[in-house]
Amino acid sequence: MRRFGTSIVITAALAAVIFMVRPAEDATTTLVTSAGSADFSIATPPSAVDLSTDFPASEAAAGILARRAARVEAMQSLLAAAQAQPGNLAMTLQQLRHHCLPDENCDALIRQALAGYPDAVFAALAEQALTRLPLYEQAMQEVVMSMNTPPRERYDAIHALREETLGRDITEALFGQEAAWAEYQFRYGDLMEGAAALSAADRLNALNGLREASFGDYAEALDQVEGVDGRYQRELALLLAGVEDATTRAQITRELRQRYYPADTIAQLEALDRQQQRNNQRVLDYQQAVAALQQEMEAVRNTLPDQAWQQQYEQGLRQLRVQYFP
Repeated sequence: MRRFGTSIVITAALAAVIFMVRPAEDATTTLVTSAGSADFSIATPPSAVDLSTDFPASEAAAGILARRAARVEAMQSLLAAAQAQPGNLAMTLQQLRHHCLPDENCDALIRQALAGYPDAVFAALAEQALTRLPLYEQAMQEVVMSMNTPPRERYDAIHALREETLGRDITEALFGQEAAWAEYQFRYGDLMEGAAALSAADRLNALNGLREASFGDYAEALDQVEGVDGRYQRELALLLAGVEDATTRAQITRELRQRYYPADTIAQLEALDRQQQRNNQRVLDYQQAVAALQQEMEAVRNTLPDQAWQQQYEQGLRQLRVQYFP
């Protein structure tokens, strides 16, 4: 067993398999699927009378084949999208399984889609990933890590296990985007720790350089992952680091919002700010009221039986909760 501590078990990220519901018309057919080929057999009708009230067996078989072909085609469309945006094949393989029927040999159907995929090199890479992923998932079942281990070390250990069980090329194809995003998150944390020593301009320049260096070949996909809101939130946190003056913080926030959002969105954000301020003040007032209640109750503790004192104190707390959080 691989051990990096004794606290938490990391489970495989791709363990869940989601299936589609078998079409109702398949109830009249028997579908036999093997790892290498598919054989479709139509149950023999009990009588000629039944044939007069139902579709002919050949038409039912043709319908099954057409639906299977459509599912294979849908899989190939997903593969084309994955090839256009590389580094996230793990998600694509999970999505492919959505097109499998219950009790179907899903790997065989995926391999059929790969066999007919126009780019044989990419298809071969995906087939290798499909074959090796169970080895990685099994190895992950045995990994134990401590929460006391820093996040970067935990992730590095998982990444090393991936390369060991999958190989570098397949690891990159499956998890390249994830690894780039993780590097961005870790390095952003490092930047935040030293932000107070930098000017506002230097902070933003460092963040933009960090994005470029971390995202690499996956810049387009990861820019979409971060999105406008993500960029705004990270830049705001970076610019506010070490700034204590409330007026200065409000000015920084306002200017950054004007850079990222239209006027109507800014108005909504400002309304949320006011609501948050009211909520914060309510919490503060409640905490002060509780402190005052505790002080009052301590003054009369020796004048009341313990049970009566506890009941009076709890009643006071209930009244304060209703008062401040109706």
